[in-house]
Amino acid sequence: MFYQLTPAVLTDIQTTYAAELGIDDPDFWSERAHAAYGTLTRVSHVRRLPPIPFVKRDQRAWIVLQNRVVQPQLIPAHAYTTAD
Repeated sequence: MFYQLTPAVLTDIQTTYAAELGIDDPDFWSERAHAAYGTLTRVSHVRRLPPIPFVKRDQRAWIVLQNRVVQPQLIPAHAYTTAD
């Protein structure tokens, strides 16, 4: 659901969805008073995963964890040539 926010629309979203979103902090809503747009997304087929130790410092519903993959060192093509 996509919203162009006005004070009335934000109040309506708060009234309608705050409990479902699990947001009971009034500062959350006042911090968004000047936002222009808002998007709410329904998620279905949710399943519980084992906990991942990560410190969250905000109200985001999810975060993206990126694997730290060590890239193989590239060997320049001229390193493969041999002297005869």
